[in-house]
Amino acid sequence: MHEFSTAQSIIDTVIEATKKLSIEKIIEINLEIGEFTLLNYSQLRFALKTLAKNTVAEGAKINIKKLRGKIKCLDCGYEGVIRKKSSTDHYLIIQPSFQCPRCKSAKTDIVGGREMNIKNIKLKLKE
Repeated sequence: MHEFSTAQSIIDTVIEATKKLSIEKIIEINLEIGEFTLLNYSQLRFALKTLAKNTVAEGAKINIKKLRGKIKCLDCGYEGVIRKKSSTDHYLIIQPSFQCPRCKSAKTDIVGGREMNIKNIKLKLKE
């Protein structure tokens, strides 16, 4: 369950970033997470809320924007998102290999979908 360690890093980073500010609390945390990180968003959200207890981030709204996985075809140059065949398709392999939707080549590189960004945070400042 790498959601817990990821959540701990997020909370630590957010709290550290606000230490020099005069804030009352963190109201919202906005994240961008690539689908190839294989993070379970529900588990991540739960871990974030649990780890935020008794900190300035307690009760903060957690927004997660899912970033689609993208590939680049080394044969035809296609660059774009991966299209799942069904909603039950999963990427649960260590080094996935994806077929180009344009030319069907398997010579592809992953160029997006591994990101994990703290996009921004909203704060309530002390008066």
